[in-house]
Amino acid sequence: MNQKELFRSNPFKDGLSLDLNDQKITAIHAEQTIEITQSKTIDKAEYETLTTAKIKDTFALSQSSYQLMQVIFIEADKIANTGAVYLNLRIVQEVLAQTSTKVMSKASFHRSIKELSTKNLIAPSIDQNMYFINPNIFTNSDCLRLVQEYKKK
Repeated sequence: MNQKELFRSNPFKDGLSLDLNDQKITAIHAEQTIEITQSKTIDKAEYETLTTAKIKDTFALSQSSYQLMQVIFIEADKIANTGAVYLNLRIVQEVLAQTSTKVMSKASFHRSIKELSTKNLIAPSIDQNMYFINPNIFTNSDCLRLVQEYKKK
């Protein structure tokens, strides 16, 4: 649609679809709900950073739990489709040494395990140092969809 085009009826009644630079924006109105969607293609590194950051924000994770979650993503990727990861302080410190400059203390590791368990992101196994991962969060996906809903009072 260009600025000089004239219409006999509202061209937006079926929603809006707009390709803008490297993203696609759609907007629809149905059943008293306005839905605006922004779709963008990003590289793998940016995708992983964005995914973990959004999960951190959504679940209000501490910084050390966020670090542990990043380790879980890396470890889960190595043993895809098992639904569990083996975690102990040594493994976490080795992965963090390769991926960041921060280290994790033993106390922080145990607090982070407890926080991720409390928030249902992981669950301890009967096997020592083995944790089941929530497949709804830790998945080898290629699309992240975040939904925030706002309702008028």
